[in-house]
Amino acid sequence: FGSRPLSPKGFAVGAFSATARSRGTLRAGRGAPGAMQSPAAAARDNADAACEGLVSPDAREALEGVKVRIAAQITGSLPDGRSVPGVPVFSVAEETLPQELRFGAATAEAATRRDVALVDDGLAFVVDGAFPARVADLLVALTEAMGYEPAAPGIQTPPGMRMNKSVHFLVPDAFSQWLFGRMQHLLPQQLDGCKLLGFSSRLDCYKYDDGDRFRMHTDGQWPGYGIGKDGVSMIEWPGAISKISLLLYLNDESDGVRGGATRLYSTRGVGHTSRPVDVQPAKGSILCFRHGYGEDSVLHEGLGVRKGAPKYVARINALYER
Repeated sequence: FGSRPLSPKGFAVGAFSATARSRGTLRAGRGAPGAMQSPAAAARDNADAACEGLVSPDAREALEGVKVRIAAQITGSLPDGRSVPGVPVFSVAEETLPQELRFGAATAEAATRRDVALVDDGLAFVVDGAFPARVADLLVALTEAMGYEPAAPGIQTPPGMRMNKSVHFLVPDAFSQWLFGRMQHLLPQQLDGCKLLGFSSRLDCYKYDDGDRFRMHTDGQWPGYGIGKDGVSMIEWPGAISKISLLLYLNDESDGVRGGATRLYSTRGVGHTSRPVDVQPAKGSILCFRHGYGEDSVLHEGLGVRKGAPKYVARINALYER
């Protein structure tokens, strides 16, 4: 795509400091430029997660020595709608990641597509078998180690709409290319006359605890993002714009999740909410639907999660020519 650094306005490259927290996760903080800290110890010490079985011991062990940095700090928002400056987007030292999060994972299962029939034929489909359970487990463990927080970077939602916790980070380009390669043939090759290019490398991860939900909304458009040549900072890819949201389901009912379906409505707005379609989380599957500011954007919501295991989902964007 080419690349350009994001404007220094709105973020600063910084460090990831190991500040002790009651839940044992890490808090982003200031420090010497380029400083790094392993999140693996924090993940091991997260007693709540261990007791609830949120992070598998095998996945925690695989993250031993992984180093995480702040790639950008962006104004974001809280569930109550208040703006928060300096919300971090993380990057990871690629050489410290397990192979499955650097280059993807070998799997004999082919990805398959099943269309979701919306009332007005809006674009929505599920890709089953998109990624193996091992990748899902590692992503859950890594994000728990980074630490989920109420604030979400670069997102502004009204009070009470986004009721969940988030952590956003950049995966290696090789990982997003692997995922794209597994399902490229299942995606629209053109939209609005614009050619499909690939996936962004920014992964927006969300955790839904008991009672959490994401009320009715449409997703906005984003540029593509990746890691800069310095291996730390976030860069924007010019010439690319997102047109499809991809929701990666990282766990499901077999992991103890109760509720949390993604409910899809019409593309015609709030006045046309009859006959919604519920898509249940299925670990390793990806729900894809049209987004943006045009009439084709699919109205949807994340239904409430009931008492049990948290629901984990990650959003990545499909990019097309700008």
